[in-house]
Formats: sequence, C-alpha cells, structure tokens
Amino acid sequence: MKYLAILGLLFSFTTYGVTPISKGQVSPVDGYVFSSDEEKSLRKINEQNIILSDLQVKMEERSVIQGQRIEEYSKYFKQQSEIGPWTKVGYFAAGAGATVALIYLGTAIVKSAGK
Repeated sequence: MKYLAILGLLFSFTTYGVTPISKGQVSPVDGYVFSSDEEKSLRKINEQNIILSDLQVKMEERSVIQGQRIEEYSKYFKQQSEIGPWTKVGYFAAGAGATVALIYLGTAIVKSAGK
C-alpha cells in the first residue's frame, strides 16, 4: 500500500497542464499557441492591466470622496451666505473685544510682575 501511494505521487508530479506542440502538428484543443517569449510578453501585459484596473478602482473611490467633500463644502458656504451682515459685524466686534481684553490683561500681568 505504501508503494502504491509513492507510485501515485510520482505520476501526479509528472502530469503537466501544458503539452508541447511542434510546428505543423494538429492541436488537440481549440485556442492559441504561443511561443514562450510571446507568452511572457502577454503575461506582462496582463499584469499591467491588473495594476491599471486596481488604480482605476482607487481613482473612482477618490472621485466619490471628492464629490462628497464638494457637497459638504457647498452646504457650508450656503449656510455662511445665509448669515446676515449684522451677525458678521457682531462676530467681528466680539473677536476684537476679546483681543483687546487679552492684550490689556497681558500688560497688567507684566506690570504687576515688574513691581
């Protein structure tokens, strides 16, 4: 039984998926017959096509993300345009007042530290 298993393994390694065909010989199957150099070039082209298709998928994903960003930015700018002009003046005045208060507080701390 052990010898039968070893013999089976030997025959399984000697079966090939490729049968060499000489020039002018009739092929047992339909299809194309390529030389090894042509096959290498076709494999290289196929690998490049796979890489390009992967890049195309990534670019499509990025374009979807860009579209979502554009939609969000357009919503934000629309909201900003709906704010009245007096509200913007109020925000500016609050920012200017906070800046003046911080400057006054800073100078007061520096003066009290110098005494």
